[in-house]
This record gives sequence, structure tokens and C-alpha cells, in this order.
Amino acid sequence: MNLVEKPSNFNPDQPLTKADSHSPTVMPVATGRRPTTKTIGKNADGVLAVIQGFEKQWKWRLSFRDVPDIQSLFEVLEEDSKNPKAAVVRGALRGHVDPDGIIHLRKDVSRWGDTAHFEECPRNWLMIDIDKQPLDGIDLINTPVKTVKRAIGKFLPDCYQDVSFVWQLSSSAGLKDDGLLSIHIWFILDRPVWQDELKTYHVLKAPAVDPRPFQTVQVHYIAAPIFEDGIKDHLSKRIGLVRLDKAEVSLPVLPPEAVASAYRTIGKGPTGSVHGFEEKLKFLGDGEGLSRFHDVLIAAASSYVYGKFEWEID
Repeated sequence: MNLVEKPSNFNPDQPLTKADSHSPTVMPVATGRRPTTKTIGKNADGVLAVIQGFEKQWKWRLSFRDVPDIQSLFEVLEEDSKNPKAAVVRGALRGHVDPDGIIHLRKDVSRWGDTAHFEECPRNWLMIDIDKQPLDGIDLINTPVKTVKRAIGKFLPDCYQDVSFVWQLSSSAGLKDDGLLSIHIWFILDRPVWQDELKTYHVLKAPAVDPRPFQTVQVHYIAAPIFEDGIKDHLSKRIGLVRLDKAEVSLPVLPPEAVASAYRTIGKGPTGSVHGFEEKLKFLGDGEGLSRFHDVLIAAASSYVYGKFEWEID
């Protein structure tokens, strides 16, 4: 599939347009002028290694894919990952932007003016980025699906368990046996979700997940690595679809106040310098380095209930 073609589930008589970029099920695919992946070859010691990393770039071409379900999400990712210059972005194009022109991955209008081409848009899909997290028994060559399932069980909350997903290995996966896992896991959500809610929920409930891909213009790297001449891919499979009992993630709805204050420091003085109920209580009492009682108890209690749902508070 090249950039102007559409996945098989599209009606060729009704191609996606810029207006469709705000649809929750649409996935914008950006194509750069240079590769959006790493180049793998042999280093001076004759060992497989990353020879060339990602190249920064600011000018892109854009097209749109429709991914209403996990099957179409898999098909789009599988095809577009073959393009070494392809990437995905969450945001939607602003009204004045020509979708056939050069696209800038910018959102801040106050800084960039009319060259801020994107605005926030809730999506029904998301990518979970687990980057260099410790996991026992990683085997991406022989049992990648089992490895990913164990990662989901360890790093993701209950709403992700037993949900169908697309897994995609990072471009440098399998080069080092260091016990650290780097992987992208894609899901379909049962409702469109904005970036602030995604970031807040995962910071609170899945701290091992990198929250940056939830940002409006953060590049999602999907391209398979480039291999130097004569080098064969050491992994037999880099992307796959796993169907489980549930088709979509039912992400709990966060209280609006939790989203609004997601990164606020709770507590003043010494209690504001530490995080967590127990850590704040260590400042309770009179004496040197302590903060008496009232302020400490308020900060500790606030920290305990912060970001929790009613049924999680005992």
C-alpha cells in the first residue's frame, strides 16, 4: 500500500478527506522525507547493532486510514510498517491546512501561528509504548506473543486484560539480551478519548507506560527496521494480531477534577516535595524537619484519594 491508497475496507468511491481526520476511528499516517526507523547492520565486532538511528524531520505528507476495529487496525499497521518513512500521529488537521501540501507536526498556535497544523482530537485507538522495562524470560524470537501477554499482565491495569490487541516489536528489538522489553501494543477503545485523559489515567494506573504517544503530535514509530545489504532480519515476525475475549478496552472514566489537576503537586513545603500517602506521613509531628499535623494530614489524605475512583477508596 502506498501513501495514497486506502486499506481494503475503504469504499474507493468515498475516499477519506481532511474533514474525516476528526473522526475518532481515523488514523493519520505521516510520511517523511527520510526514514522513520533505525538501520541494522554489523558493528566493528561483527555483531548485529543499530548502525543508524532515527533522523529528525519536520516536513511530512499526510494520509488517513480508517481503523474502526482491531482487524482493520492490524491490516493498516502491517501494511504501513513496510514503508520505512511512515509514522502515525494522533491529532487532526486544523481547518486552514491543505492536506495535500507539506504538513508540520505542530500544535502550539501561540508559538507557530498558521504553521501549527494540528489540533487535539479524541481517538478510539491508542498505542501503548513500553520502553526498556524489566521483564523475566523475554523471548521475542520463539515466543513473542507469550512475552507480550506477560507484559500486559504486569504493566497494564485490569481494563486491558483479555482484550484483543496488535503487538509490534521496536526496530531494535532482540539485539540485546538485557532483560528489558521495548514493545508497542495497540488497542481499540470503546469510546473516543482525549489526550489529557489518556495521559492522566496511565500516569496514575500504568506508570511503566510512556505517556508521550498520547500527545497530539507525538510521532508513533511504526516502520520496520532497515537492514544493510546481506543482513537478514533476526526476528521471524515483528507484528501480529492476538484475538481475545474482548474486542475493545473499556477505559474507566476519570473524574474531571483528576484530569484537570493531573500534574499538580499535592501539599506545601516539605510535603509537596515527596509523592505518596506514606511518604507524606513521614513529616507528621513536631521537631526538626517535621511539619506538625494539620497540613501533613491534609496533604497525605489528598494524596491517598488523588486519581482514585470511588470504589477504590476504603
